[in-house]
Amino acid sequence: MEQQKMFTEVHQDILQQMTEVLTALRTVRISRAGLEEFDIHDLLVSALVDAQIPHIREYRFAERCRADLWVNGIVIEVKKSRPPMASLMNQVQRYASQRNVRAVIVVLERSVHLPAIISGKPVKVLSLNALWGIAV
Repeated sequence: MEQQKMFTEVHQDILQQMTEVLTALRTVRISRAGLEEFDIHDLLVSALVDAQIPHIREYRFAERCRADLWVNGIVIEVKKSRPPMASLMNQVQRYASQRNVRAVIVVLERSVHLPAIISGKPVKVLSLNALWGIAV
């Protein structure tokens, strides 16, 4: 019973931090189409800075695993276009399977459906839209 309570508290903490990060990222507005991936990184970083969320850019958290942005165990992975689904799933699965990863947020130009939980970690997809900014 005590273990279940501890797991629930840890899980709630992760979801709360993930919500804070998602709220900040949703403030991003893309002013023009055709931005390069690093330009998108810059916009996301600005949103995190504005929200006073500490982060690390290009963080290597395991062998063959580098987060575009890292927020206390939350991986933010940016894809400029819609990648092949199998490739994206493999990457997210590889990231989520790491012990030090608490959650994964994938930011894409065009939305795709990913499972809400992969390797026991929460996963969210945010899609970029030149007119509306970032939306779920």
